[in-house]
Amino acid sequence: MKTLFDPAINQEILDRVERLTPSSKPVWGKMSVEKMLAHLYLALQVNFGELKLNKSLLGIFFRGISRRILLGEKPFPKHLPADKKILPKEVAVFSIEKAKVEQIIKRYIESVESGLSKNSHNILGKISPQESSFISYKHLDHHLRQFGV
Repeated sequence: MKTLFDPAINQEILDRVERLTPSSKPVWGKMSVEKMLAHLYLALQVNFGELKLNKSLLGIFFRGISRRILLGEKPFPKHLPADKKILPKEVAVFSIEKAKVEQIIKRYIESVESGLSKNSHNILGKISPQESSFISYKHLDHHLRQFGV
């Protein structure tokens, strides 16, 4: 299970983020690179308890399927819906969003498991810090693949 607590995995993700440029275009989807980075930052803030998401009906009715998608080894499928709270509403600036994402990814190494929120996952309910870090890795990987890095 790849997690952002692993220094080598963390660095791999940081190296891929570094390869993004303001002119990076998505392979699929409509999000611009700066909006994608802003979205990732908001999603990662959830893990550190800086943003709280409401429970999702998906989790109530489709917990088994959701668990396989989020915690399974396969990459996330394209075009998964996202909670509106983690979709950026303001204009995003590439250099600022990129720096914020890099900084919050590094926090996984600095704070390790104790720094993550104890809040329940909005879809899966109670999950371990390792599972949370794995889902974050998969989410980052999903969007970095979306932009070809």
